[in-house]
Amino acid sequence: MNIALRVRNLIKRYETRDPFRIAEELGIIIKYKPCEETKGYFLKVNTNKFIVINSNLSELEQLVVCSHELGHALLHANNKYVLTYEKGVAMVQDFTLFPVNSIYANQANKFAAELLMDSEFFDDVLLQHTNLDPKIYETLMRLKHTRI
Repeated sequence: MNIALRVRNLIKRYETRDPFRIAEELGIIIKYKPCEETKGYFLKVNTNKFIVINSNLSELEQLVVCSHELGHALLHANNKYVLTYEKGVAMVQDFTLFPVNSIYANQANKFAAELLMDSEFFDDVLLQHTNLDPKIYETLMRLKHTRI
């Protein structure tokens, strides 16, 4: 699976790196919900796809979570080994900003890094979020250069 190529094709097709806009273009519904532990999750109900993001997160964390969950939506939506199925609902849930508990979480992390880590795009993000945690930037850079 060439995640970098898939992300490049998405960016070219939708002319943006913004995961919220890409999700909207793809018909993936984004919902916000206050959660204590969960950062976000991807949910598939029949053919409808949803990304649920913890509304208590900062805007930057929401951006990262949306990118990660978009990765699950595009890479794993039909993979029965990734999603937890219960009564016709499929779901993958993440409790940390960069989960590493499986190859699928790593693939979604790589997807997020490839989508977000463009100098021009991320410079714009930095201008909007001056309180950026350097660990987020460092982790995204490391993931972008990781082969999966």
